[in-house]
Amino acid sequence: MLLRKEYAKDDAGELELDDDGNPTVTHLTILEAPDVGGAHHFSPRLVERGIADGWLGVGGGEFTVKTAKGKADLVFKIVEPPGTFCAHCGERMSSSPDALAHIAAEHDGEDSPDAQNPSGYRVDNYYRTERAS
Repeated sequence: MLLRKEYAKDDAGELELDDDGNPTVTHLTILEAPDVGGAHHFSPRLVERGIADGWLGVGGGEFTVKTAKGKADLVFKIVEPPGTFCAHCGERMSSSPDALAHIAAEHDGEDSPDAQNPSGYRVDNYYRTERAS
């Protein structure tokens, strides 16, 4: 996804600043986005920044990217949050040691089904989403 922040400007065309001296984001212009049903990953850092800037809403298991007035916002269903997951069964683990214990107990002797994660589990540092609208 390719986004461009749009900033508030005063009558003279100067950027309006917030109390911290940062430009005020009014909305985003979407330059490229996945089609409806398409996958997209949001990093926790981007989510935090988007919420702080006011262009990203979170609720009901979805992210809403706020666009220009009169344009449809983009909605992404959160499929999986960041975390540690078993590559065999997809079960969420609390840590890498717990994942190794789970694999030893539940999938002993099985090769990992994920060639990129031969240990049998993966650690995702992003929100796995699917575009809803």
